[in-house]
Formats: sequence, structure tokens, C-alpha cells
Amino acid sequence: MATRRPEARQGVRPVFALLPLSVPLVLAAATLSFSASDTVVGAFPPIRYDRAAVSDLPLRNHSVLLPVQPGDTLDALIQSAGVSRKEATTLVSELSNHVNPRRIRTGELVRVEYGPENDLRGIGLSVGSEGRLDAIRSDDGFDIQFTPAVVTKQEVRVAGTIESSFYEALQQTGESPALAAQLVEAFAWDVDFFRLRKGDWFSLIAEKQFSDGSFTGYGPITAARFHHNGQTYEAFRFVDSNGNVGYYSPSGAPLRKQFLRSPLKFSRITSGYTNRRFHPVLKIFRAHPGIDYGAPVGTPVMVTADGVVASAGFGRGEGNMVKVRHSNGMETYYLHLSRFATGVRAGTRVRQGQVIGYVGKTGLATGAHLDYRMKQRGSWVNPLKIKAAPADPLTGAALASFRKQADLIRPQLPSPGSLTASADSAPTPPASM
Repeated sequence: MATRRPEARQGVRPVFALLPLSVPLVLAAATLSFSASDTVVGAFPPIRYDRAAVSDLPLRNHSVLLPVQPGDTLDALIQSAGVSRKEATTLVSELSNHVNPRRIRTGELVRVEYGPENDLRGIGLSVGSEGRLDAIRSDDGFDIQFTPAVVTKQEVRVAGTIESSFYEALQQTGESPALAAQLVEAFAWDVDFFRLRKGDWFSLIAEKQFSDGSFTGYGPITAARFHHNGQTYEAFRFVDSNGNVGYYSPSGAPLRKQFLRSPLKFSRITSGYTNRRFHPVLKIFRAHPGIDYGAPVGTPVMVTADGVVASAGFGRGEGNMVKVRHSNGMETYYLHLSRFATGVRAGTRVRQGQVIGYVGKTGLATGAHLDYRMKQRGSWVNPLKIKAAPADPLTGAALASFRKQADLIRPQLPSPGSLTASADSAPTPPASM
């Protein structure tokens, strides 16, 4: 079937190129493969492809590479590469049995393969980190073939010292903010990440995951150490015989406590707990029985302890507010929310760390922030000075198993300055990938 010559989509983006392959497409081959020298440049990361197995045929093929952008559909994307509407419909119909054609991921690449007579031979596209789908021309349509990605894992050791910010220190090790979030979750009950100081340091052991040689994400942190305000904390991940996962100190005491140190993961304290503060809206001095955290509108707000929602509604001064009752006569309040999380209403049971609302500036507020308050047996208390009790420690066989595991990994935790990003924290995937 004759097809139109591929052309760029005007006003959207140009087709990357008509790329000559170092070897032609073999119709009996299992995949539509790039040569090892083909590289995509620009805003997208380099992607590596396998070399075709047969290289002795005289004719050469070419292909069109298209990066998926927001709003793209597979049908429109294929047609923009010069495929007729009829064949594009057939291809999408065949591929829809394996992937949602309306939900191809932004940043992925779709490759349209042509023969020497500009005849359509097939298309190829990646399926997330799972592998690649190829639709190869056959006598009665297209054969769909799935090639699973080669998934590998590699343990990495990371260490850094804070000079200006936690994020900057982590970036200097060659790692991403996703790892920072894990570290915050491990030490959320002991380290005040809003009051980090120059000279504080951290180290950790984690797992990096690769799909066909490309980094796809982190596994869980297995062990970590954080030095803050003159004190060093250690966390070791442990899964008990019932499948419960948690972080524990070297003694087997859980790091998880009744209350989180903060209802926000990353923010800044803009106003503290005081009996006399000049109110920016009312222009009078009055008590401020809470902690103000400055953050953009829409920032998720977490409940700091297990409990039951006592109320979720609008107050004249408080704006949208959630009140939660906890054990031991404790109550927490979350003020000035832009909106409530789905399902949060009076009587709802919530778990520590669950998102109950989003930062806003409703009520008597001059800017976006969260006013977080706490009562103990009916009296206001300073949330930053609450000494929360830990959960039950490990005992018996679980404690013995944990200590054996911790004793093995603890000596492997690096010290600040002992590692370089190129040597340890950003390992090179095996050459075979």
C-alpha cells in the first residue's frame, strides 16, 4: 500500500528526522530495532537501542522518530509521520489490545519504520519501563510483538553534608529529590527538616533501578544515618514475618512515633507558637497558639497522627479547617486550607501521613500557609515541643532477625566525604544493556 511521504506537523513540532539505519529492517525479525549509533537529542534523554542481527541485505530503510507531547494520541501521532488514516486506524486497533492508545506517556518515543519504496513496514513504541511494543507488517495486517525490558537493580551508597540546603546537598551527590522524600519519611519523627543547619550530614544505602539501561527510579532506602543539631540518628528498614514494614533504630525501637514533627513534607515556618503576636489582618496583638508553615496553594497537608476527623468545614477566621481527635486527649487542627481531601468528613478515620487537605489562604489569612495547632486535654500546646511516644519495639524472634540484618549493613553506611557521585551514587549500568 502506498503511503504519503512523512512531513512535519506544522505548529506543533518537527518530526525529529528521517534517520537512515545502519542496517535494514528484516521482516522476519522480532523487533523494530535502532542501530546502536542512532541517538535522539534535545529535551529528551538519550535512549539506547539494539543492533539488528542481519546486516547483509543491500537495501536501506528509514524511520521517523516522534516524541510524545501532552495531548497527543497515538492515532494522530502516527498520521503526523505520514501514515494514512486507514492504516493508522488499523494499527491503533491492533495496539489497543496491549496499550491504551490515549494514554501514551509524555516524553516517550514512537518510531515509524519505512521501506526503500517509502512503504510502511511498522511502528515501535515503549510501554513505560516494562518493555517495547512493535507492530510489524505481515500479509494480513500487522503482527504485534512485545519485548520485555531488561530490568536490573544496583545498590548505591550516598553521603552528603549540608552547606545551604538539603536538596542542594543531595543533588551534589548526583541523586534526585525522590530520594530526599524517602529520607524525610524515614526520619520524619526525629529530625526537624525545617531547622537543618550548615554542617548537618546524612548517609544512606538504597537501590537504584534500571530498565534497558535507563534509570527508572529508586527502591526503598535500606539503611540511613542523619546527623542533626549535634545528635546522630540511624534508621534500618525491616519487614517482619507478617509483612509489616518500618524503620527502626539499632536497638529495635521503631522510629515511628504517635505524631509526625510536621504536617508538611517540605516548607518553612513563617510564624511560631506565641501568646502575643501582631495579627496581620486584624492589626491587633493576640495569641497565636499554632505554627504557621508557608507553602504554595495546593501543597498536600498530612494528618500527623492516627485519629478520627471531628469536623471538616469553614470557619470565619479559620477558613477551611479540619479538626482531628487522637488518643490520650490530643487534638490537632489544620487551618486556612484551600480544599479538603476526598472523603475527609466528620467521622472519617485517618492514618498518620494521610493527606487530609491542601494548603490555601481561606479565612483571615494574608497569604498561602497552613496554621497547624494542637490541644492536649483541652489546652493549647506548642506542637514543636510535644514528646511523642514511640510505637511498640521489636521483641523475640523479630528482634533477633532485625539485629542480625542491621549488624550486617550498619558498617557499610558511608561517612561524609568518603564517596564521589561518579563512583558510588551514580553507577554506570552494565555495558550489555
